[in-house]
Amino acid sequence: MRTFDTSQIRRAVDLLGDRGLVAPWAQGAFNSASFYRDVTELVMDPYIDEPFYKEMITYFSSRMQNFIRQLADAGAHMICVGEMWPTASPPARNSSKNTSCP
Repeated sequence: MRTFDTSQIRRAVDLLGDRGLVAPWAQGAFNSASFYRDVTELVMDPYIDEPFYKEMITYFSSRMQNFIRQLADAGAHMICVGEMWPTASPPARNSSKNTSCP
């Protein structure tokens, strides 16, 4: 997996000491995928090609878990994770619980 530059997190922790918290932001799998695939297609993928969608979400989940682990290892006190499944209204049979988590 990719190694991310977390030097700014380490620097912030060092500068703040015990005077505050370092809380970087990360994206969830769906939000991460939306940087690479149009949201209009992304919300339809579970219906059109569910195996592709599951593979894509599994990939981005793994990628973000790796990133979040590196943020924690760099000393972040907490990590804010944003996930907006989806910004459009999907048909009712799908929810973030069964489509954005592997």
